[in-house]
Amino acid sequence: MKAYLVTEPHKSELVDIEEPKLASDEVLVRVGACGICGSDLDIIEGTRPMETTAYPVVLGHEFSGEVVELGREVRGLRRGQKVAVDTIVRCQSCSYCALGWGAHCQTKFNQLGCTLPGGMAEYVAVPQRLLYAVPDDIDLADMALAEPASCAAHGVSKAEIRPGDSVVVVGVGPIGALALQIARLFSPTILISIEIDARKAELARKLGATHTIDALKEDVTARVMEITRGLGAQAIIECSGSLKPVQETISYVATKGRIVVIGTPPEAKFELDFLTLLLKDAIFRPSNGYTTAIWLWVLQLIASGTIDAPTVITHRVGLSSVGRAFDILKSRKELAVKVMTSARWNNGGSAAR
Repeated sequence: MKAYLVTEPHKSELVDIEEPKLASDEVLVRVGACGICGSDLDIIEGTRPMETTAYPVVLGHEFSGEVVELGREVRGLRRGQKVAVDTIVRCQSCSYCALGWGAHCQTKFNQLGCTLPGGMAEYVAVPQRLLYAVPDDIDLADMALAEPASCAAHGVSKAEIRPGDSVVVVGVGPIGALALQIARLFSPTILISIEIDARKAELARKLGATHTIDALKEDVTARVMEITRGLGAQAIIECSGSLKPVQETISYVATKGRIVVIGTPPEAKFELDFLTLLLKDAIFRPSNGYTTAIWLWVLQLIASGTIDAPTVITHRVGLSSVGRAFDILKSRKELAVKVMTSARWNNGGSAAR
């Protein structure tokens, strides 16, 4: 079968490998769609932390598909059934996994597409416990958003948005676009999107932003304070993954406001204006992964159409042209939010939606 394999940093290609052999508790899943994440690029470049990466690896930790074959101990699934795949492999024995905190497994971090074979392939062997049946009429590309949407929803939940709050979402990449939609569900009065790309700012308005700020042309802090009538934002969800915007959030957070950082700056250590944070009695917290409860909630949001998946999915690229998909993301010449790939679309080109 075809699979996109990274053997070591800077060495990756589409290769032919054997189809996976099933363990007794595993299911053979034919991949319907696999999202491409910025961390896939990090794995290719060798910049993702080795604590969460292993080489060689078949990329793809955001995917869905349909059941092809069942291990002998598998019950409750049928061939042809569409499934969402929670790619974080829980050990099922430590206290954190028992709480649904699989991303913090005390035994070992394992994730399909990062440390184990992932979804940029025709087929994947997946433990049954990671599979969730989804409606037969669902677009599998939509359901492949479950993993990034769960990361976004986990961060939004930590911001503790209350009805009537002023909320800021920084960055309109895949996580930001999903966070905007999820934040909107908590009935904020003001929902501000901060971007540097006018095309993404327009997308943010479509997804529910009441205001947009161009971070290249406007004074972000002054504009947020103006829009919020001098109070600042009660909740800020930082999704840009850049250091300066992360540091800047402290200047416009409201007194007793909450800052949640989902986007990860490349700098492992950096300075923060602690005194301002202290005087405002504000909360600054990172967000990593998601819980099982969040995952189940997100599946419902996607299946019901509450999350506007077709707007977030801007490109569909055949697995045979996956290099084109990476070029789209790196060049930034096109409006690319979430790029999906699948062997089912092996027509040699790409399709925007």
